Amino acid sequence: MDLAPTLAAWSRLGAVDRPAPPTGRRFVVVHLDGVSRRALDLALRAGLMPTLSRWLNEGSHALLPTVSGMPASTPAFQAALFYGDRGDCPGYSWFDKRRGKSVRMDDAREVLRFENALRERAAGILRGGSTYFSILGGEAEEPSFSMRRLALGFPFGGKDDPQKNGWDRLATWLAHALPLARSLARGIRGAPERLLDSLAWSLEKGTARHEPRYLLQRFVLADLGQEFTTWMTVLDVCRGVPAIYAVFAGYDEVAHRRGPYAPAALAELAAADRALARIAEAIRLRPEFGYELFVLSDHGQEATRPAERVLHGVRLADWILAGGPTSAQWTTPSPGADADPLHRVCGARLLRGGGEAGRPPLVVVEAGDLAHVYFRDRETPHDLPSLARRWPAELRATLACPAAGMVLVRGGRCGFAFVRGRRIDLAEPASLRGLIGYDTDLLGRFLREMIATPSAGDLVVLGAGVPGGDVAFAWEFGSHGGVGTGGVKSFFIHPTSLDLDHLRGSGPIELHAFFRSRYLGAPDHGGDL
Repeated sequence: MDLAPTLAAWSRLGAVDRPAPPTGRRFVVVHLDGVSRRALDLALRAGLMPTLSRWLNEGSHALLPTVSGMPASTPAFQAALFYGDRGDCPGYSWFDKRRGKSVRMDDAREVLRFENALRERAAGILRGGSTYFSILGGEAEEPSFSMRRLALGFPFGGKDDPQKNGWDRLATWLAHALPLARSLARGIRGAPERLLDSLAWSLEKGTARHEPRYLLQRFVLADLGQEFTTWMTVLDVCRGVPAIYAVFAGYDEVAHRRGPYAPAALAELAAADRALARIAEAIRLRPEFGYELFVLSDHGQEATRPAERVLHGVRLADWILAGGPTSAQWTTPSPGADADPLHRVCGARLLRGGGEAGRPPLVVVEAGDLAHVYFRDRETPHDLPSLARRWPAELRATLACPAAGMVLVRGGRCGFAFVRGRRIDLAEPASLRGLIGYDTDLLGRFLREMIATPSAGDLVVLGAGVPGGDVAFAWEFGSHGGVGTGGVKSFFIHPTSLDLDHLRGSGPIELHAFFRSRYLGAPDHGGDL
């Protein structure tokens, strides 16, 4: 059933006039969560996204390659896009040493705290608008089902003005009731197949870890979330809401558990394409509002192996606490080698430090294909010399970890990266050449930004570049957060009526400047990645 004509007709009968932004323009952004350029290209070539493919082939829209920035994570991307500032966000999760508290961006109170800090410095681009299934609200008047909104109470969803008459209230009811019914029906029909898939996957991997949660989240995000987002966006278009940001998170959720190129993950892009067609139809039905429609991705995903598979069942924190390789590997150097490998790569004399009762105050936060390693003996971050003095065994174990593609640490002019025993000064970008398959300057910028983030770990361990395939420190088979090629390469699809070629290769801060200028009338001063 196509609700768009009905919602458009009822909204005409009952809508309260909503002024456009200062520039007189309105926009809709469809956010395809976690979709890399490669995954999008696979879906287009496989015929899974006929609507988007037609737009690109016929020339109504154009695709610009963009980059996510680092961390390649939704909250950091949305902070930069909505406010022009990533804030102190080193990933989806981290540890606040000053508060002694783990922080996750699925904790609504922490999201509210984080976004309030952003709002003190800048205005959001969604003022007066709406957003659905986003993490941050962007100052939307109704951030329905966003983590920020959940901190203030469970939302019914949608902009609801007390001046509306019964027709518009009926439209609101229909845009909630029918998606709920459709989602429940789809969930019931698909339950046997999904349960069998989960059983087969668990048997193949030898564990059912995260499977119950995955099945629940797939229903909430991929089924229920998709339906609500689609029809509430359609309704908001029919009502003339000035700024709409709609997140489709089904692909990201499936890709984490089954891999970014799994058929089940790519099938979520087919569902998103059907939603795009409905949103475009609503825009066609209300031409007087003059909406401009954009499609973007916040980051991509890398195909990964869980670190425990590389470490033979040991997690990164346990590897570090156990001292990593056997002591014989460290105390019996090969002929001509330095007596202490850390002396060679750190250039520091090691003092045999130790933690309280022989156990260091260690916190390891797994954030996709990166992990933050913290030492709680002080609130401020350690640099390389202080780690070599205070925690040499733990530093040594981290650098020697076979699941670590790169390890970042503060120190020197811009920080250091360690790659398989070699120390790289991040102030000298040429030394990064060939490490990851994309631009060396861009890689250097990402690494410097990460280690300069105040809440990043004393050590930041990246799973990209591990021999044999990239590694996720969480139990994931598709992952993001670090600098893997698929993770950082995103896209921005825009109407060809807009000449935006200057945004080619840009990041979310540049996109923020564009939206701020075009729709809010604020000066466009550009920005850095």
